[in-house]
This record gives sequence, structure tokens and C-alpha cells, in this order.
Amino acid sequence: MSIFDLRIETERLILRPLLREDYEPYLAFCADEATMRTLGGVQPPSVAWRGFCSLAGAWQLFGFSMFSVIEKSSGDWIGRMGPWQPQDWPGTEVGWGIRHASWGRGYAPEAAVEGFYGVYLQNVGYDPDTDEFRNPLVDGTFREMPYLSQEMIAHVDDLMASGSLMADPFLCAQDVPQSFSVEEVTVDGDFASIVVATSFEGHSFTVELALRDGQWWITGVVCGG
Repeated sequence: MSIFDLRIETERLILRPLLREDYEPYLAFCADEATMRTLGGVQPPSVAWRGFCSLAGAWQLFGFSMFSVIEKSSGDWIGRMGPWQPQDWPGTEVGWGIRHASWGRGYAPEAAVEGFYGVYLQNVGYDPDTDEFRNPLVDGTFREMPYLSQEMIAHVDDLMASGSLMADPFLCAQDVPQSFSVEEVTVDGDFASIVVATSFEGHSFTVELALRDGQWWITGVVCGG
């Protein structure tokens, strides 16, 4: 399977690695003053080309990079978001940018939830290569996953230390669902809540997020929908 076959989908969005067809909308994104106001300012095509190639090439060279964000209803490329680690950067950051024309629709926090649960479900359950059961809670790799706030990480650590954990605190279940979907997005200023349904019949939970320094962070998961 090619890395360019990777897809994360919800009812409204598709997240996938950058493709050649994304180049023109990416140029328009970088040329829009409102979109680029907090992203370093408008970029000429020559600079935008370098950025586009860096994002696309990082998938092949390092195995991770920002995703293209595709709006399902229109098929439009509307932005990019995901993990990014420049040279000499102290760690992996998670960034996002949505074109100005698509602001106000709750796409950024929705994409953050897509990104986290897409990665989480890929790293929990039986490894097809080794047939060993992987658990990010046990091996601690959840702490390195994108979009988790420090208080959420600390809360899960406290639950693990207490010995009272009866279910996965991110999935609100003892078993691993095959899939998830975003059912409802509510944004109120710098806070958002997103209802997530899983492949288990009648099962859902609510993910709470906060916008800080231009980035959406998961601050809590409320079980029971």
C-alpha cells in the first residue's frame, strides 16, 4: 500500500496526503491575505511551491506530514493540517490552516478529531505483522499523538495510576471499534464539542476541544454521547 492511499474520512471531510492536483488551490490559499494573516503572510508562487513540495516530500522521506483537507460536498481542497517537524525543531508540532472562504463551519476542530482518532485507531489492536496486541495506554505512545492537550494527557496518566480505569478513556469502550464518524460539531468561540459515533451499535461520546495559540487541542472526552 502506498502512503498516498492513506485516507481519514468523516461525514464532511477527507484527510489525505498532498497530491499534484492540490497545487493550484494551495497557491490560491497562500495568496489570500485573510487566510495567511496568522500564517506568516502572503507568499509569492515561488515560495508557495517550495512549501508545497516540502509538505508532499515529507510523507515519503519521514512518513508523516500535513494532510490535505478535502470538503466532501464540493470536492474542494480547503486547507492543510497535521503533524510537522522542521529541522532542529524540539518536537513534532501539529498545525492547521483552512482557507478563508471555508471559515466558520467547524472544519478545523473536526479535522483535529479526525487526525487524532485516525492515528489512535491505527495504533491500537492487533498488529497484522506481529499478531501482537498494541495498546497506546500501556506503552505510553498516546502521549506523542497529535492534538492532545497537556491536561488531557495528565488526566489519562492519573486514571492509569489510580488503577480505576475500566475502559479506554479515548474510546469510552473496552473493545476497539473498527471505525468512527463525526456526527455533530458545535463551536462556541474558542471552544468546540464534537459528537463521535463508533461502529458499535448506539455507541457515541463527546470530544471537547479548546483553541489555543491558533491550534485546536483535545481537552476532554465525555463518555455517553
